[in-house]
Amino acid sequence: MSLVLELVELFNNSDMLPNTKKTYQTSYNRLVNSGLFTKSITDTPNLAIIENIKHITDKAESRNALITVVVRLKKYSDKPIIELEHFRVQNNTDRLNEIKNKKSDPISEGISLKTLLDNEATLLQSKLYVKYIVNYLMNHYGVRNQDVNVLVIKNKKSISPNENYLLVSKSKVEYIRDNYKTKSVYGTKQITIKDKKFINAIVQLERTEGEPLLKTQKGERLSSVSQNRVIQDLTYNSIGEGRIFKVLIDEFKYDDTRLTELSLSRGTNRGDIMKHYTNVDLTA
Repeated sequence: MSLVLELVELFNNSDMLPNTKKTYQTSYNRLVNSGLFTKSITDTPNLAIIENIKHITDKAESRNALITVVVRLKKYSDKPIIELEHFRVQNNTDRLNEIKNKKSDPISEGISLKTLLDNEATLLQSKLYVKYIVNYLMNHYGVRNQDVNVLVIKNKKSISPNENYLLVSKSKVEYIRDNYKTKSVYGTKQITIKDKKFINAIVQLERTEGEPLLKTQKGERLSSVSQNRVIQDLTYNSIGEGRIFKVLIDEFKYDDTRLTELSLSRGTNRGDIMKHYTNVDLTA
């Protein structure tokens, strides 16, 4: 069977969704384009396939996608897959370790909570209000990118479901989130901010009712596709919200009260925070 026909035959005789087929096609193309296969993948010995995959990439996440399409092809052709299954089990372990190590990497030298707060103060002094507001929310509440893509309002009547807001008044700002990663678990979140500097920074922006905090050069609201890249560039040295949260947890991992506050404000189980962002287990 040729390199091309084996995948076509699989697609024609399966009920895979279009997106799944697209993913399989991408992985299959990567295998074929490596130049390591002289015959169909279905007819290539399993151990040879494993060595080829190891040669193509050393990232467990990428290997997982390649293994998946190979196993599906082999199963379709009633070929043995025991070596591939063993490899997949080991690779899944490697993949989980990659995720854990990525989140628990040591903080870059010189980056501490004081570093972040000093940067926050500098942004305010420099009247870089949008950057200041984004960093303030992340530094104090450990929120994610999606959470700071908010609309600025002064009237409660402007509130609608599935949206995030900064509801501004003279004495406080109500930070309302109804569109964030774990909303289905934790529901709508509302934090009252009475920091006068923060309130003033929002006022200085002079946003009209319902206008987004974050806008493109054309004045349009950031899309969900572009928000991660743009917001990361707004953070200190572009370290991103995940690294900022890691700084916070490193600072407060033995502070029971503050750790609970961060768990609540981010909308993440405290045990998961300790598991993924530190090497300390405080849940036992």
